[in-house]
Amino acid sequence: MGQKNKGTHTGIGTGELSEAVFAFALIGKTLNVDMWDVLTQYKDNEAIFDTVSFYGDGKTDEAVAELNAYRSGFKTDTTFEVINSTVRFVKGYSFPSFDTVLNKGASGKDDIALYLDGERVQGFSLKWKHDNAYRQQSVNWSSINALYGMFVDMDGAYASWDSVIPTFTTPALRYSTAKGDYSDELRTQTDKMMNDYDRIIWGEFIARMSEADPKRVATALLTLYTGGNDDITFVELSTGKATDVTMDSVDALASTIGRIGFERNDSTGRTRRLIVTNDGVEMMTFVFTQSTNRASKHMDRDYRIAKPQVYVEVTL
Repeated sequence: MGQKNKGTHTGIGTGELSEAVFAFALIGKTLNVDMWDVLTQYKDNEAIFDTVSFYGDGKTDEAVAELNAYRSGFKTDTTFEVINSTVRFVKGYSFPSFDTVLNKGASGKDDIALYLDGERVQGFSLKWKHDNAYRQQSVNWSSINALYGMFVDMDGAYASWDSVIPTFTTPALRYSTAKGDYSDELRTQTDKMMNDYDRIIWGEFIARMSEADPKRVATALLTLYTGGNDDITFVELSTGKATDVTMDSVDALASTIGRIGFERNDSTGRTRRLIVTNDGVEMMTFVFTQSTNRASKHMDRDYRIAKPQVYVEVTL
């Protein structure tokens, strides 16, 4: 689950909220009843009807708490906007036949998955006011390699990265929980993390991508969306834009990949951008933002360690 959202009554993130609204609105559309009628049948992560069933998890409970608060009069602009935009999309979209709606965190890139007779018929990756296809947020090599290693062999960066991790993961105290201000020590840690990531990880990636196999690059780009599924529907709910992505497009996409280049568009302070171009046209962008994690559950929550937040935007 993401960070607490000050725009909602309970603090639930807009992503988790939109997923539940999507599911309940879809079932309501199928049964020709109001979304709120579906919500009343939700109990113990399930909502079971004669012709369709819904299965969620703990994050659904949190979304239901927000929706119940909204219905009881604790309304926020953010929750209203999420409900309104999501319901509008569901009402206007043509869905396949299904008998099961799944909204579980273990479903890979499927925020919502539709099944019929036990077979997945469509999956949806839902976004709210962004169209990032992927997020990488750990200093661990396995997490880094899971992203960049899809495109090229990154083994040459492992030893250098492994050697610098201890230099920026020493717990440091931030100024306050309320404001989240970084101390000079913590800012030094996150700055070093960003500089080392840029130099080692992005440096190796840039060097290797000059000789990257077009089919491997195309497969990686599509996999960022599908997460290993054969296909997925990528939806930016605030705009209502839906994009169908299928792994069947690998060869066609690979045929369009020519000379790969790189540009930079760094913001001041905590954010850097590495733009990957294909024959001079933007193909994907890595957006690196400094962040921190709680150092340890055994330490005061104001002790933090540096972590990356790397978002990947893809232009297909």
